Amino acid sequence: MLCYNIWEVISVQRYFLETSEITNSKAIINGQDFHHIKHVMRMKIGDKVVICDKNSHCYLSEITDFNMDGCVVKTIEELTNKNRMIQIDIAQSLIKKDAFETVIQKSTELGVRTIIPLMAKNSIIKIDDKKLDSKHKRWNTIAKEASEQSERNTKAMVQKPLSIAELSYDQYDYVIVMYARGKESNINADMLKTDKKLLLLIRPEGGFDLKEIAFLKDQSNTIFFTIQNRILRSETASIYMLSVLNYLSEIGD
Repeated sequence: MLCYNIWEVISVQRYFLETSEITNSKAIINGQDFHHIKHVMRMKIGDKVVICDKNSHCYLSEITDFNMDGCVVKTIEELTNKNRMIQIDIAQSLIKKDAFETVIQKSTELGVRTIIPLMAKNSIIKIDDKKLDSKHKRWNTIAKEASEQSERNTKAMVQKPLSIAELSYDQYDYVIVMYARGKESNINADMLKTDKKLLLLIRPEGGFDLKEIAFLKDQSNTIFFTIQNRILRSETASIYMLSVLNYLSEIGD
């Protein structure tokens, strides 16, 4: 059995395969990741990387060749999947650019699967349709880099913006609505099971509109949650709640 120093494994760059799959223990890394390997990291044949496929399997691998379109890697050994978290997506109301991008980065580090930009009535940010594609690409680049940095086995994804009415509530077991100045603060043990799917809704700076609240209360699986004795910024509320859910899930093992 091959053995590698643990520090060697955790210090190498991690890449998620986009267009290539692992065949006969080999894969090709191309696109922006190939550019990063060759021109930014200046790696050479024999250098080690970690590659993750679309089935969340990650492998310590060695670069064996470079060609015009990419670099060829050979897998050495599969790494243990250390990522364990409840299955949670976040619908983050659109807020100022830097704050929203911080939410993407930090929520990815905290294990969120999907980030859904939420168009609420009181959102102060409105996205020009002509700029949406470039913003969406940037958002996913941030999620990809945060997924690699935090050594996830799966890459977080950012969807295109949706309204509250367009969210798919029926695909979740629980929808947690962050609500300021309310009285509800309950999280039950069933919500923290790894087979449960959760959606976390984060309000905009101006809060949810009364009609939006009424709509959310009509959904059969929504739970309203208020952080008592303090009012947090939208971006802080999302990071706070993800941290709480992570912690409660881990201590409940």
